[in-house]
Amino acid sequence: KHQTPLLVSVMLKLEAGTEPRVWKTGAAGDATLKISNTATMQDVYTAIEGYAASDLSVQTQLPGIDNSVQTTTATSENTAKVESISFEGQNVPKNFDTVTQHLKDGEPFQVKGTMEITLHTSRTKKQCCVIL
Repeated sequence: KHQTPLLVSVMLKLEAGTEPRVWKTGAAGDATLKISNTATMQDVYTAIEGYAASDLSVQTQLPGIDNSVQTTTATSENTAKVESISFEGQNVPKNFDTVTQHLKDGEPFQVKGTMEITLHTSRTKKQCCVIL
């Protein structure tokens, strides 16, 4: 397992009835979150963690090792944990308050957390020998 810091500046866009959606914008570490004005801060934390795990993760692409006895492959699993969200210097709790109680439409907020990368390897033995 390897942990790396997660730091993202997120622009908030409120739109009634919208499902949470986060996408990368501009420079590295910048994103936009479109979410309903009735969503909770719990929803914001969850949306950012999902975005970070899938879109900001370090993609580990290791070639398989293939020899006459076995094949070895490797994959990575990425987990993001948002530790804090802050707006105008104030930490915003992960609770069921509505997003509009803590954040402002069209204004950026900061996200801090960690990204954990777990590497999984597997080996497959090959069938041996053909006798003629």
